Amino acid sequence: MIRAVRSEKHPEGAAVLAEDSSAEWFMDYHNADGSVAEMCGNGIRVFAAYLIEQGLTTLAAGDTLAVGTRAGVRDVQLNSRGFQVDLGRWRLDDEHPEVRARDLHAVRPGLGLNVGNPHVVVAIASADELAAIDLTVIPIVEPTPVDGANVEFVVPSDPLVADGVGRITMRVHERGSGETLSCGTGAAAAALATRYWAGQGLPTSGASMFPAAPSASACSRPKTASTCRSVARPNWSSRASSRSDPSAGARCALVLVLVLVLGARRVRCRPRAPGTPLTSPRCSRRAIRERTAPGAQPPSPAMLDP
Repeated sequence: MIRAVRSEKHPEGAAVLAEDSSAEWFMDYHNADGSVAEMCGNGIRVFAAYLIEQGLTTLAAGDTLAVGTRAGVRDVQLNSRGFQVDLGRWRLDDEHPEVRARDLHAVRPGLGLNVGNPHVVVAIASADELAAIDLTVIPIVEPTPVDGANVEFVVPSDPLVADGVGRITMRVHERGSGETLSCGTGAAAAALATRYWAGQGLPTSGASMFPAAPSASACSRPKTASTCRSVARPNWSSRASSRSDPSAGARCALVLVLVLVLGARRVRCRPRAPGTPLTSPRCSRRAIRERTAPGAQPPSPAMLDP
């Protein structure tokens, strides 16, 4: 559930206004279980669409809207592809988490990242292994993150890079909601983790593809509606698109069909931090590098700017 509150009326709004006085509206986001969340990549885009449709703000094509969140101020831009959000700076966590999931063979190392909300990304060896994971049961992350975490399971495509675009397939279990059909911040976290594992050989563009949900019961908060394009398909989805219009976005119950796609938005990451990388025993950093097409240009170090 998303509640639109004027920042000056929200208990956490003072910090938002101190950061940016133009952030008139605060996105008060709650997960399916009632817990609060710092940020939601899909939610903030439909939030912007709602404000426009209700006449609470105006936004011209190419302009940005400052929105207050528990993660701070986030800028949403309206452009020819729909709504685009700048997730701000990201960071690697200091913990070295391990992840267990039902029907996933063996404990797997994960990579903890924060893109305004917490994520743990796990590399998986194959699409079959990815499909076999039972995400109706909450994955176990150890040590337990203080604020919980969204958990992404990622399979790099083979080859990882085609036509200058890095491609991965993923599933996500969202904190407080269960498995969902798409996750905006999760797609960004998965792409960043893949870049971290692959090193500087991966290009600055990428596409995240989500498989269809195994069943309706596995998605406690489906991110589709009859008036919006669905990403649920009987096989792997094609490259997603973030194209939508404000009215269609607002007609989704709460959240736009992601259809965040890193191919439509440049992702520039800082260089891989020193230290031992965390990789799956069956999908190592070396294996990911081997999937990188020859001649790929290294990115310039910069903050995440999806």
